[in-house]
Amino acid sequence: MALGHTDTDAIVYAMRGRSPIDQPVSMPRHRHPTPPRNTGCAAFPDTARSIGACAVWRHQVAVQGEGNMNRSEIVSHIAAETSASRASAERMVATVFSTIADALGRDEPVIIAGFGKFDVRSRAARQGRNPQTGEPVAIPASKVPSFKAAKALRDAVNG
Repeated sequence: MALGHTDTDAIVYAMRGRSPIDQPVSMPRHRHPTPPRNTGCAAFPDTARSIGACAVWRHQVAVQGEGNMNRSEIVSHIAAETSASRASAERMVATVFSTIADALGRDEPVIIAGFGKFDVRSRAARQGRNPQTGEPVAIPASKVPSFKAAKALRDAVNG
């Protein structure tokens, strides 16, 4: 399987007015095999492939045991898929996360159809032990965020 620049790399170079040959390329953290051009992708084999059209294929390749996806990678992915600037994508991600956090702070569940439910669970006060001294320690009651995946997400994860 050949490794090479993704279409996203080509877009970035085109936006900067450069070609990949003009500038030395720093290796991205994940190198993805590029699917054949003008053919469908793994998720939609009957469609013609266009730049940014196959998010599902790229996501499947990216999650095959190559580590954790972090916030920066989510922002980059959104910017590439929506043709938005990276700053705009960062604002989108920040808005989604802060909206979820604000709702949970008000003890309101956040339900995203096909993805899952964010909720707040209460933990009762309990008695613990200090591991160094063995003395009993009172652990106060608290609220913790929780997430329950929707069936569609569980099915996607389980193949």
